[in-house]
Amino acid sequence: MNRKESLKIKYVLVCDDLREEKDSKKFTILGLYSGIMILGPLPAMLPKLAFRICLHPVKVGDKLSIELIRPDGELIGSGQMKVDAIEDPQGEAFVNLVIAPFPVEKSGEYKIVLKRGKENKVPIVAFEAVLRKPTK
Repeated sequence: MNRKESLKIKYVLVCDDLREEKDSKKFTILGLYSGIMILGPLPAMLPKLAFRICLHPVKVGDKLSIELIRPDGELIGSGQMKVDAIEDPQGEAFVNLVIAPFPVEKSGEYKIVLKRGKENKVPIVAFEAVLRKPTK
């Protein structure tokens, strides 16, 4: 892997919950969203929201910062993580992020932003929150 190759987010799964089976290292993904989250009146409070993020390329020891941004550009939360292990020889890794509870205060695109070291931030739209159309 070329160290100069910049960090890329290959994909993001957004779901209600992620569960890991410790023995087999398999994950169960519950309530997978299609990219659009249809909600009733805002603000809404989801009991839990989970993200499974596939990154490439990363190495053991890489330090990553992550931010979650509302549609109006406001920061919901941020954190730091260190890559402890990679099982994939191509340098592909997964990051699981679970936020409970998760406030949805605005409609529009919610973004995840990642950064490795001094690289530029890598943003990706995680999901779009839209209001449910009123029934007649």
